[in-house]
Amino acid sequence: MKWLLAAVVLLVVLGGAYFLVSGNYKASNTATPSTTESTTQEGATASADTQEEMTVRISSSGFSPDSVTIKVDGKVTFINDDSADHQVASAPHPVHTDYPKLNVGVLKPGEMGTAEFDKTGTFGYHDHLNPTMRGEVVVE
Repeated sequence: MKWLLAAVVLLVVLGGAYFLVSGNYKASNTATPSTTESTTQEGATASADTQEEMTVRISSSGFSPDSVTIKVDGKVTFINDDSADHQVASAPHPVHTDYPKLNVGVLKPGEMGTAEFDKTGTFGYHDHLNPTMRGEVVVE
């Protein structure tokens, strides 16, 4: 009976993973910095004041927020709120070469790691232990 329950749980987890990876789900992760935001004519949200420091939380469902905007010489702190390990790494997977300072390393449950950004650009990252979990840092 235990194996049947384990098989059902596994099927539910795999089905959820497929749903996320297939693009049928779009997470609505949004940053919650203490900045003033305005809406452009196209309806997109624009930050009126770019942050020097942002926090990204990691859970089993991904990074939240999955996109942050910071100033040059700003920092992003990643906090693992999950019960599993996560490894924050620069894009692309598996070589992690786009912005090596984003290679924060393995974060065990409850741990945090910080990346500093000394140049402008858009830098992708992912969880090396679960490469479908992705995010980006925009540095202005």
